[in-house]
Order: sequence, then C-alpha cells, then structure tokens
Amino acid sequence: MLSVVIPVYGCCNCLCELTKRLFAVGESLGTPMEIILVNDASPDASWACMKQLAEADPRIKAINLSRNFGQHFAITAGLSYAKGEWIAVMDCDLQDVPEELPKLYRKALEGYDAVFGRRAVRQDHWQKRWTSLVFIKMLSWLACTSIDPAIANYSVISSRVVAAVLQMKERHRSYGMLVHLATSKIASIDIEHAARPYGESSYTFTRKLRLAADLVISHSIRPLYVSVFVGFGFSAIGFLGILYLMARYFLLGIAVAGWASTIVSIWLVGGAMMFSQAILGLYLGKVLEQAKERPLFLVAETLNLDNRNPELATRETFLH
Repeated sequence: MLSVVIPVYGCCNCLCELTKRLFAVGESLGTPMEIILVNDASPDASWACMKQLAEADPRIKAINLSRNFGQHFAITAGLSYAKGEWIAVMDCDLQDVPEELPKLYRKALEGYDAVFGRRAVRQDHWQKRWTSLVFIKMLSWLACTSIDPAIANYSVISSRVVAAVLQMKERHRSYGMLVHLATSKIASIDIEHAARPYGESSYTFTRKLRLAADLVISHSIRPLYVSVFVGFGFSAIGFLGILYLMARYFLLGIAVAGWASTIVSIWLVGGAMMFSQAILGLYLGKVLEQAKERPLFLVAETLNLDNRNPELATRETFLH
C-alpha cells in the first residue's frame, strides 16, 4: 500500500480535487492507496469537507487535531497512522502536483529510503521565493548543513524511515531534517510545481524566522560559538582601545577624552553581554520544553481509523 499524508490548513477548496487526482494516480500505478488528511485546526471549513470525503470513501482517513500544532507536527500525526510500505508526504494546496507522485515512487523503488521532489521552477510570487531563499540560506549556515531551497516536503519515504522519524521526539521539528537524520539513502528529482489556485500561504517572513531560530537551536550549537566570537571581538576592541588611550596619554600628552567614550563602551559591552545571554537563555528554554515530555500532538477525532495500532498509544494522546 502507498499511504499519502497531507497536513491540511486553509485549503478546503482544494481537497476534493486533490483526493480525486491522487486516486487516479494510484490506479495508474496499480498500487492500493490510502489518503490521510490531518486537520491542523484549519480556520475554514476544512474539517467538514474532510468528514464528507471520509464518509464517501473509506480509503480517505481523517485526523482532527485539538488545536493548531504546526505543519511538521501534523505530518508526524499522519505518519503515525500510515499503514503503507511507502509513505508520500505532500501539501494540500495543489502546488505539489499529484501527477508527479509516480516519479518519486518509481525513483524510491530503485533502492532509496527517501526521494524528495525538487521544484525546478517555482510557481510562487517573487517575494515568497526571496524570503524562502533567505530563510534556507540562514538556516543552512547556522545549522551547519546544506539545504536546497528548491526542495520542500513533497517526498516518498519507506516505512523504515517513518519508524525512525517517529522515534525522534524533538519538540521543534522539521520533517526534512528528521528524514536526513534517519537515513543517508536519499535522492531528489526535478518535478513540476504548480501555481496556488486558492488562498495564500500562511508562512509569513516572521513565522519563517521563528521557525528557523527554533530549528537552529534544536539541531546546532553554532549560535553559541557565534556568541563566543562576538564576546571575544568586543573584548579585543576594548583592549585595543585601552592601548590607544595609554599611548595618547604617555607619548603625546593628550588627556583621556570625556565621558562620551565611556558611555559608548558600556553600551557596546552591555549589548554584547545581553546578546550572549539571550542565546544561552533560548537554549535553556528549549531544554525546559523538551524536559516536560508533553505529547507532540493531541487528537480530538478520527474517521476511518477506528482500528488503531496499540503501538500508537505511545505516540499521541486522544481527547474524548
């Protein structure tokens, strides 16, 4: 079976067409398919639409999260229910073209654990492409890794990789980064990327910056090294300043300048100290969140998923 996991947020108008096209793809592959839709507290009528689809076709599974947990947590929720030997992950806005799924699937069958789709030509507004590029470049440098900005979540992974990803309990998750931690047998192929037919992306530049900060702190200690070098730099500047003032006083007989230089120095040093303490505080805050060991997501309701795997009880919590 091929399972397709789709986090849903603000795409009610796309779901009917998306599921119809996916089942057509499954028929062309000759592979049984299940579609797992995960409602991440979508503000529109997505859950009502998902219920109608699930009632009409038992191959469509629906999960309703208790609140908005975020895209990568919704993906984790869907993966925990997937029964297929291969699992596809894609967005719900029809920009991930369903007809490109066979390319990923056939490439995976060549011996890869994961195959990601590379959007050779992105059909996004220039502003979104630019902010995404800045986000990826910053994340790549701070996280000490190489990330292709043309690759997103559209992928096919094996059930073995899913099992490994579900064992990782990070509170700040990135689906792609977790897959790369789980296996090295990864490939990418160029795929078509469609324009968004309805609505706009909920990922603003501010949300991307916050996500980047969370992922960097979760996957790298480079910011701590940055704070060390910043502190060392300011100390070196202060030491050189002292040598300069001493030389002026003893060699040239010029008195030390007034209070302005002292105030500026205090501000600079104080700013450097606050910068370093803020980075350390962020790391301590993330450690506190992880130490609480709260569930990664909470499920309010499911459809066509009554026969639960007992092992899933350790992965999520139901609200009745």
